[in-house]
Amino acid sequence: MKLFALTASTLFPFLVTAITFSFNTFGQTSCQGFEENVFITQSGSNVNNFPGARKSIEIIKTDGQCALIIFTEPNLQGTGVSFGNQLSNGECVGFADGSSFQSFDVQCP
Repeated sequence: MKLFALTASTLFPFLVTAITFSFNTFGQTSCQGFEENVFITQSGSNVNNFPGARKSIEIIKTDGQCALIIFTEPNLQGTGVSFGNQLSNGECVGFADGSSFQSFDVQCP
């Protein structure tokens, strides 16, 4: 007699596709000067302004599905940089020249 182990993802794959993406923001480059934590749990475009200028972001948790785009101005205006969905947990990112950013779009499937 053979026993088969069935997991929740095997039986109900639609139940385990929750979006997992969170990051910390910082007022200084190199992820210094903590400001806030942002949790993304919804699919689609997750758009928001930061309460003030930010200079770096540390990826806390990603499942590799969501793409991060940051913008120099509020409301997705100004210069934008896309980091795609290639970011790793613990990675610190920002504009290469140290410019501040004020809004973001996290796009999740």
